[in-house]
Amino acid sequence: PERGAVKSEPSEAFAIRQNPGVHRSTLRPYYESQHVSNVVLGLVRGTSTYARRAVSIGCAELVPANEGSGAFFFMPNPKYHWAPEDIFNPEQQMRLVVWWIHPEFCCELDSWVSETSASTGAAAIVAGGSSGAGGTGDPGDFGYSDVEKPEGYLHSCRDLAGAAHIRLLGTLVEGLRRFLGRLLGDALQGAHVSAGFHYPVRPQYSTLHLQCRVNSGDVCPGEGGG
Repeated sequence: PERGAVKSEPSEAFAIRQNPGVHRSTLRPYYESQHVSNVVLGLVRGTSTYARRAVSIGCAELVPANEGSGAFFFMPNPKYHWAPEDIFNPEQQMRLVVWWIHPEFCCELDSWVSETSASTGAAAIVAGGSSGAGGTGDPGDFGYSDVEKPEGYLHSCRDLAGAAHIRLLGTLVEGLRRFLGRLLGDALQGAHVSAGFHYPVRPQYSTLHLQCRVNSGDVCPGEGGG
């Protein structure tokens, strides 16, 4: 079916300052109380047809971290690329999102990613280049699953602390460099790349994730949250 045009109102910018202790006393407990969102569970279980399509055409990738720290799932940002293949455009303008995956979920995610990457059959690719009829976690699914967040869950960049998380960020940076290099080739050297974490995040997105833009402005311009 043909998608209808969506008219957005102009954005408004506000400068907000948190009082000391608000994250620990209010936001982090609130994020902890939320179950894993369908957005993340759709990646873990492979029910997101958008994510499966992205893997099948080579614009999504799972990068494991060391020391049982989980993994990172690199993919086009469906808020801007309605179909994963839209990321391949003549202007080389890309908006990506990188989700951290808790160690308890890595085996399940790795299983379908490996299977889909190795498959050349039509079942791995949704016909017509769209994200299909929609499975759990597809774009627009902002619900919550019945899965509780495991111990040690990283809800946002404010949860990062210590040497282990510094090494985790090192894996993220190196993984992003290699992922962009694979997508852009030699054009990466002259590309404008911006990456960063937004904070605070809406509860459905309260899993550590990185936003990345290529030739598409900046993630956290000016006084933007991040």
